[in-house]
Amino acid sequence: MNNFDLRKYLAENRLLKEEEFKLYTTNVEYDTGEDGYMYQLVDAETGEENEIGFDQLHFDRNDNLLKLGVDFNDYEQTSYQEEEVSKEEALKIYSELLAEGKLLKEEVDVNKILSDGGYDEIDDEELLMTVKSRLKGNSNIDAEKLNLLVMKIEDEEGGNIDFSEGKILKEVMDEEMVDYVSAMYDSDVDQEAEEGFQSDVWSKAEYASNAYNESSIFLELIDHLKSVGGKDVVEGNPDIELELLPNGDIRWSANVTHY
Repeated sequence: MNNFDLRKYLAENRLLKEEEFKLYTTNVEYDTGEDGYMYQLVDAETGEENEIGFDQLHFDRNDNLLKLGVDFNDYEQTSYQEEEVSKEEALKIYSELLAEGKLLKEEVDVNKILSDGGYDEIDDEELLMTVKSRLKGNSNIDAEKLNLLVMKIEDEEGGNIDFSEGKILKEVMDEEMVDYVSAMYDSDVDQEAEEGFQSDVWSKAEYASNAYNESSIFLELIDHLKSVGGKDVVEGNPDIELELLPNGDIRWSANVTHY
């Protein structure tokens, strides 16, 4: 998105008085020797990762999106600016980035998945964009889970959907996070041990530090586990059970089989 001035865009397109998020624009220097900038959107009250779908987006000086662990491994922050933006403004920013192909290789066709599964399509553009941002490019979600996600978002916006015990939809774990958990598991599991139960703990102090190449993904995993009540399962062979501990560490466990 060449010459896209995010601050100017926000200043010219303020549509709501209510301010819900903080947008940080930070100048950074990457360990490759190149400089650039980073956008970070966080919840204005909690300071935690936002619900819109983008957090810590890194760009080079030519506005090209960079990926942590691929294009660079570490960076130093120099100066930054912050401002408060509304949810509608944040969604428009995300929509602009998405339209330019910066965030996702392939946009998820939410309405096609819903209609193919026999569910109503989404007419509300803001709701549609919110759903897409929550999916973060995960096109493998089935229609039933997607419809539940839509209802959950509507409930957050003031609807009356019944999310009693056993009916609450877990937030979708995107493919990158699933691959990350699988890789972490593969590096920790003792393949020479006898088949059976194994468990270990991934330390937040180690894996969420700036020295760790994929610290942002580990923090996203923590936020994901918070959103689903502290526990989740990555299905596979074997299933990997995850539990968020009070200190932010993550305990994994699995019934290991050798094949």
